Amino acid sequence: MNRICELEDAVVEWYEEAYYQRRADLYNITFLQDCFDVKLVEYAGVDGAICKATLIAKKEGIVEKDKLGLEIRINKQKSGVMNEIKRIGYLKDRECPLEVRVGDTVIVYISKSSA
Repeated sequence: MNRICELEDAVVEWYEEAYYQRRADLYNITFLQDCFDVKLVEYAGVDGAICKATLIAKKEGIVEKDKLGLEIRINKQKSGVMNEIKRIGYLKDRECPLEVRVGDTVIVYISKSSA
């Protein structure tokens, strides 16, 4: 499955975490390290920070819904996965877990308005 987030069309520049100027806006994503290898963390945003984390699933497990607003299940490497389909202009993923397999790459976007 391959999806491109609409933020990629809107955001002009991403900055690696080490170079992002607004240090107070950084997110603590260490809770993801139990199940994922964090390959890259980037930030963007003017009115609020947008975090883009590139992750690779490293072991079976679950990221609970209260962490990201969406449950993520990491299944065995050769198992099947079932995910909802995103329809244009309508995001329904929050009603069921996102399933990935060990070895899958996932890009997570986290945003919070400062308004």
